[in-house]
Amino acid sequence: MKTGHKIKIERTDTVPAAETRLVLRTVEAAGAERSREADSRLLQSLTPRRVRNWYRSARQGDPRAQYNLGILSTRAGGDAQDYKEAYRWFRKAAVQDYAPAQTYLGLLYEQGLGVTQNAGRAISWYRRAAQKNNAEARFNLARLYLQKGGGGKRLRYVFELFLELAEEGLAEAQNQVGLLWQAGQGVACNVERARAWFEKAAEQGHAEALYNLAELFETGAGVERDPEKAAQLYHAAAEAGCDLADFKLGTLYHAGEGVASNPGNALFWMCEAMGKGDSRAHDFMETTDLALSPTAEDLYKRGRELHDRGTTIILTTHYLEEAEELCDSIAIVNHGEIVACEPTPQLLARLDYKTLVIHPKEPLAAVPDALTRLDATIRPTGELAITFRTSEMGIGRLLEQVRGAGIGIGDLVTEAPDLEDVFLALTSQAA
Repeated sequence: MKTGHKIKIERTDTVPAAETRLVLRTVEAAGAERSREADSRLLQSLTPRRVRNWYRSARQGDPRAQYNLGILSTRAGGDAQDYKEAYRWFRKAAVQDYAPAQTYLGLLYEQGLGVTQNAGRAISWYRRAAQKNNAEARFNLARLYLQKGGGGKRLRYVFELFLELAEEGLAEAQNQVGLLWQAGQGVACNVERARAWFEKAAEQGHAEALYNLAELFETGAGVERDPEKAAQLYHAAAEAGCDLADFKLGTLYHAGEGVASNPGNALFWMCEAMGKGDSRAHDFMETTDLALSPTAEDLYKRGRELHDRGTTIILTTHYLEEAEELCDSIAIVNHGEIVACEPTPQLLARLDYKTLVIHPKEPLAAVPDALTRLDATIRPTGELAITFRTSEMGIGRLLEQVRGAGIGIGDLVTEAPDLEDVFLALTSQAA
């Protein structure tokens, strides 16, 4: 379970940055990094004896042990997570004013995990932890207030909460302060101050701050317009994990804005964006001028890059050599029915034969009588080709028979069935 949440502010791209509509989206809170690392170390050092000691201390009222058992319940993994049990332990610690447990309890109420969702109670627990200067609770409190909206006084209070955290060096809060300055929420709009806070957060590698800063340089809002600087920042944002930057990079490479026009790179970034559910990328690909579409080589190059990074790619093709070269697994469809679907090596191994091709030292006019019992032919180019079942005969025995027939071997090679052979065999069987 994530120990903290923040807002990420997305923008439409049809209006200047300072006038854009703010959309709240829950994502992982950078401010919780230290506590998450501590929780991770805690679980990595678990032993049965240590857990027994926690239970004993928790029953005796130790809030730290109760908190640890709550963490254990939320981090067990998969179906083993027990948020009701986590709620029980966090509440025991929270009523004893243990701030980390109060923060977790607020999160459970906010998300409805192990307890009925209740934003009011979430705020109440965040507030109690924030009074003890818990940074994560303070951030979550400001975030929830911003989500709830309200008048000028509420927004000013939200701004001040974020500002305190930003001045303490929390990158996520610095980014939020920048957004509030930019949008004029809780404070008069000032894009120059927004830029200053984005830069502070960007210096810490904050992904959304890098994106927001790139947007300023792209649009020229509050800064001199610099497409090259914008492209550099979008690249940095994408590398830092900002999904929104993928689409931006796709459009820049498509238009040649700040970077050299490159349909292949445009395709790559659009595919990245579509893979992360960005509907803008899907719409863009649907309406892109086909005259600017990437070449097949670009497609295969980007496809291989995505594949090497663990992305599943579905390729539909009639070119069997292409499928055999590119695909780890292949499905063969015949008249609308899947007649095979298995890893490529396993599929190719379905045909139990190979062909031994011999280049004789002396030309052969015909297959020698000693080899007529084999599936042997003379190819137009003069090679002797012998097809054999690998389960019945090895190459060694074949070579003995060839030499026994008085044939001098100049060179030889074996040919295995390719995907076309398998395809023909399977589709003819199905017919």
